[in-house]
Amino acid sequence: MDGSVVLEWSQAGGADQQRGLRMIETLASEARQLPGKWELIVCGAPEALGFPQSAAIRNAAGEDDDGFALKILPVSAEVVATSASFYFALKNYGAAAAQGELIVFADSDLQVENGWLRAMVDTFANPEVQVAAGAVYPKCGTWYEDAVAMFWFFEPRSTGGGLRRTSHFFANSVAFRRRVFETHPFPTLVGSNRGACALLGRQLEREGIPVWRNESARAAHPAPECGRGFLMRGISHGRDNYLAYGATRTFARFLLGICQTFVRPLRRSARLGVPLYEVPLGIAVGLAYWSLHLFGLAVAVLTPGLLRHRITA
Repeated sequence: MDGSVVLEWSQAGGADQQRGLRMIETLASEARQLPGKWELIVCGAPEALGFPQSAAIRNAAGEDDDGFALKILPVSAEVVATSASFYFALKNYGAAAAQGELIVFADSDLQVENGWLRAMVDTFANPEVQVAAGAVYPKCGTWYEDAVAMFWFFEPRSTGGGLRRTSHFFANSVAFRRRVFETHPFPTLVGSNRGACALLGRQLEREGIPVWRNESARAAHPAPECGRGFLMRGISHGRDNYLAYGATRTFARFLLGICQTFVRPLRRSARLGVPLYEVPLGIAVGLAYWSLHLFGLAVAVLTPGLLRHRITA
C-alpha cells in the first residue's frame, strides 16, 4: 500500500526545532521499511520553512529513494490568513498534496515509539477499516509534566495491544483511507484552534464510518509549555469547546472536568509511575486548568473577538 505521512510544522520545538527533527528521522526511517511507495509531507508557515529549516529537515530525512520521498510545503497566503485554526488548515493543505492511498497525520511535537507508523498502517489490513487512531499518552518526567499527566485528557500509556472501536480521536495520531478523507477533511471552525476533531468525529459517526483505535501505535505527547503555554491552552480549550458545543455543554464539560480532577490523579498515579506525594499537586494544577477553561468560556460568550485574536495555543 502506498501512503503519505502529513506532518504539520508549527510545534517543532523552539528555534533549533530538535523535537521536530527527531520526529522527521523516526518517520523517514519507518516509512522506508514499509512496502509500497511512501512520502513524508512537511507543511508549515513560510517563515518556519525557510532555507535553514528546510535544509535541516532534509538532512534529518535523508535522500529520496525508490520507496521514499520528502516534500516540504510552505503554505499559501490564503492558508496563513485563515480565520479558523492554522493547525487544521496545515493538515488539510498537506493532505491535498498527498498521493498515497493511505494518509497518516502526525504532529511535530509528538514523540512516537518505535513501530508507530507500522502499527498505524497494519490497522488497515482489514479492508473494513476506514479511519484509525493511535494511542497517545501524556509524557511524564518533571513535576510539572507529572501534574499535567494526572488530570489531562490523554490516558496513561497502555501496555496492551489490539484494536477497539472509539468515538474520539486526536488529529496528532490518526490515519484515513484517501477516499474517506477527500470527502471528510478537517472542518473549518472560525475563531477556534481546536474543536475540528470533535466535529469530524461526530460527522463520521452520523455517516456510519467507525473509528478504530490501535493500542500498539503509541506516542507520547508533551505537556503544554509551563507558564504562558499552560495559560493559553486552558483558556483556548474553554473557548474552543464553546464554539464546538455551545455554552450549556461546555459548562457541563467544565463541571465534569472539575470532578475528574479530584479522581483522576488518585486513579492514574500508579499507572503513570508518579509518587503519591505528587497527587495533591496534580489536583491543584488540574483545578487551575479548569478555572482557565471556565474563563475562556465566559470571555468567548461575552467578548468573542478578544479571544480570537489574542489566544493562539
